[in-house]
Amino acid sequence: MHCVWSARGGYHAIPKLTFPGGALIGCSAGFLNSIKIKGSHTAMKSGMLAAEAAYAALTSTGLEAVAVSGVIDEAEPVVDISSAFILNGLEPWTLGNDKPDSAKTKPAKDFMPIDYPKPDGVLTFDLLSNLQRSGTNHADQPSHLRIKAGKEDVPSTESLPVFAGPEQRFCPAKVYEYTDGSEAGANGVPQLVINAQNCVHCKCCSIKMPQEYINWTVPEGGGGPA
Repeated sequence: MHCVWSARGGYHAIPKLTFPGGALIGCSAGFLNSIKIKGSHTAMKSGMLAAEAAYAALTSTGLEAVAVSGVIDEAEPVVDISSAFILNGLEPWTLGNDKPDSAKTKPAKDFMPIDYPKPDGVLTFDLLSNLQRSGTNHADQPSHLRIKAGKEDVPSTESLPVFAGPEQRFCPAKVYEYTDGSEAGANGVPQLVINAQNCVHCKCCSIKMPQEYINWTVPEGGGGPA
């Protein structure tokens, strides 16, 4: 994986480092030292560790090797630096992050509806017009977005009635839409339609939706935005 910008979230933002067939290393993993504004040495070290792990065919998360290498030892002492930017370093505490984003999505009843003005086609554009500019392509391949087994009813019983269908709102590519329930077999219950061919791979749907009911997989053949 190639990341052309440096992830600067700090210690709390270091993700799970491995996935089937690859690993996150260097800047894409967030090993930048925010105090020194340096990360080349940890990037190189994490690359070496990834190569060693691949050679040895390790099946662990990869974080153990990084931890004993000294990379984590350098990141942890400056754990509060990135979050300190918010209050210019005045807060004497460590910001916690003990819940996944999906658990922090709040019910729609807690918010006022937003009335967005209609796109004017000059300064603002509708989603599908902007989607064309992404060059996304998933032609002749299976859908890489599926509802997880056992959670088929989540869209109609929880997502739409409780959260007002956030997947159809935050998606920048209009991948998710709800029908009005008038189609055959729906019995008046709105059904979720997944337009996987529109996906621009932000993965917000698999991260933010309550119960994380969307299974986002890597598209066959490397399809996606240009």
